[in-house]
Amino acid sequence: MHYNNHTKLIRNIKEVCQQRNFKYSEVGRVGKNKQYPYIQVQIEPPEFSKTLLVISGVHGDEPAPVTAVVEFLREYEVDYPVKLIIFPCLNPTAMRIGTRKNWEGKDLNRSRHWYFQPEQALCLLHSYGQKIDAVISLHEDWMSRHAYGFGFNRKYKKYFQELLKSAGEYLPVVSKDSLEGMPVEDGVIYDKFDTSLEARFAEAGVPRCFCSETGMRADFNSRVRANVAIIQKATETLK
Repeated sequence: MHYNNHTKLIRNIKEVCQQRNFKYSEVGRVGKNKQYPYIQVQIEPPEFSKTLLVISGVHGDEPAPVTAVVEFLREYEVDYPVKLIIFPCLNPTAMRIGTRKNWEGKDLNRSRHWYFQPEQALCLLHSYGQKIDAVISLHEDWMSRHAYGFGFNRKYKKYFQELLKSAGEYLPVVSKDSLEGMPVEDGVIYDKFDTSLEARFAEAGVPRCFCSETGMRADFNSRVRANVAIIQKATETLK
């Protein structure tokens, strides 16, 4: 399902969380009139050793990751000692109208050097204070039909490569040595410290931070499955 109705997205996530006994909470409201609930989902095994933060829906014109989060919640079996903190839709106003920017015309991955947008602030506020071991931010590239990613901290190169390998079951992984003037190693661009949230978490000391990109020139279902696979693999291999 291609979500462009935030109310329907919220309803579906809430239903899945009730069925699966996952923790669902509204941690704030965003939008010009604060009309959009800003939600967080937590999956907390009785005994967990690691915590994974998953961010989706940063840009409203990148639809597959939001759908993938819903599918992941439907399918996931809690077999790993990993706590999951999930923000299914970071930018509800952009998702509603299918734009990159929020209702104020701000790109949530391009504005934090000036001041934090409410959406960014809520994500940071409800993530900090917890020991986060990895951050996965799900994005799409409308110019591509391939999968690739941005990784922070080469110490965890194998972890990032495993994520792309899982996406590669559904989409071809970028095989070029460079992309937009940046060096690429096995589909990963390393240590691009820009204004993105994943870069912010890396700067704050989270050891593994990864931004995935699935090519929007591929079919929608393949992109959804690639994003589900990335979340699943990020959970399975977090040690």
